[in-house]
Formats: sequence, structure tokens, C-alpha cells
Amino acid sequence: MPTDPIPGLELPTPPVSKLQEGLEATIAELEKLRLLRPHHQAAVELCRFAAAQLARNAGGPAYGVAQLIKQLQEALSALPEVDGGDAEREAWDALVAAMQDAD
Repeated sequence: MPTDPIPGLELPTPPVSKLQEGLEATIAELEKLRLLRPHHQAAVELCRFAAAQLARNAGGPAYGVAQLIKQLQEALSALPEVDGGDAEREAWDALVAAMQDAD
């Protein structure tokens, strides 16, 4: 059974939000510093899912957005903290600020 979509019937790809960009930059930095281990993969994927849902539901029901933000914050707290200098700390602070602005 073919799994390729019929040409012209693909779902549109939503734009990447600033939150998603910040999250991916944070994940890339954690990977570069070799701080992510296999047991962090579930938290990374949960962060990606929650950030994508927040981007899709911006302006939606406040209770849903608040719950997603809480889940994202909990998933982020499961990741190792970056302590590699001012640049890394500023990137982390920017991500946290973006999450708080989304609230």
C-alpha cells in the first residue's frame, strides 16, 4: 500500500515559531556539549511536541495553552542544565523568557 501523499493534497507545514527555534537551538547546544544522553530522548521529544502544539494553538483556549506550557516547563526541567558560559546561559534565559511570554 503506497504511503506517498497524492500530489497537491499534502498538509501545509506550519511556520516554525520563535519558541521552537529557541528550543531547537537549546537542544543543539546540549548535544554539542554532549550533555544529552539516551534517557533524555523522551523529554526532548515531549519538548518538541509541546512547542509545536503551542505554535499551532496560539490564541486558542487559555486552559489548553497553560497546560502545554506547564508540560513544556516540566519536560525542560528533565534536561541537563547548560553551564558553559555567558552565551549558553543567555540562550537558555531567552528560551525561558519566550515560554513565559507565551503564558
